Amino acid sequence: MMTYRKLMRQGEQLLALVCPEDAAFESRQLLVQASGLSRTAFLLSALEPVPEAVRERFQALLERRTEGEPLQYLLGEWDFYGNPFYVGPGVLIPRPETECLVDFSLEHIRAQHGWREKEWTILDLCAGTGCIGISLLLQLPKAKVYCLEKSEEAASYLRRNVARYGLEDRCTVLEGDLFSGFQSFSLPTPDLILSNPPYLRTEELDHMQIEVGKEPVLALDGGEDGLRFYRNLRSDWLPFLASDGFFAVEGGEDQAGQIADLFSGVVNRVETRMDLYGQTRFVLGVK
Repeated sequence: MMTYRKLMRQGEQLLALVCPEDAAFESRQLLVQASGLSRTAFLLSALEPVPEAVRERFQALLERRTEGEPLQYLLGEWDFYGNPFYVGPGVLIPRPETECLVDFSLEHIRAQHGWREKEWTILDLCAGTGCIGISLLLQLPKAKVYCLEKSEEAASYLRRNVARYGLEDRCTVLEGDLFSGFQSFSLPTPDLILSNPPYLRTEELDHMQIEVGKEPVLALDGGEDGLRFYRNLRSDWLPFLASDGFFAVEGGEDQAGQIADLFSGVVNRVETRMDLYGQTRFVLGVK
């Protein structure tokens, strides 16, 4: 008899070829997805026989995963800052290190006098799933966020995530190009500007892990030196930040110093910060 436990172990053995460190976790996640059971029901069914339809769905998911499709796309959602966000082909997968942008923003906001009463205006540029802006809205009941996203595919996930949390009245989705500049959109003066823009050098796109290669190039390609988007943020967005306004951006592991130099001419204070893994990845400061 093929039980859920046995089938999960078979999946783990197969996935060990593509993700040896996470094979057990991924096999469990995919089998839960294939079964349609809640996590609790799945745990209680470990010794129960697996219906043939579930086995077939699981095998199909395993095949797609071994061909390099990201786990997050197969599951259709992924957690960020403690909440699930819809994801899929065409949108960048939220990373745990990007949660630091939310932490830095809340740190700045909560240091301000009267922060609870203030109606904060926040821009989330190159928003993707909207995970940064939406996470802040869930922490700040009086804030408003404007999410800018160029990709129509990504914007569809963004809108679904806004609706998922009932934030339509506080989150405005703008489909447009960052390179059009702040003045091309009808936006109020922002108190915070946040962005995790594309920052890979174009030549790096040919050497990515297979899973990353399944994500949209539009969300990864930062130009020849990886800094194309930061130059535009410096010239066409940061000058419109409110006086004493706050900004924070994510970059590549070797880019923070260059980004800080770019921004130092248009804001008063710039600093770099490390990510969860000890890599200097973030640039933030106050105008």
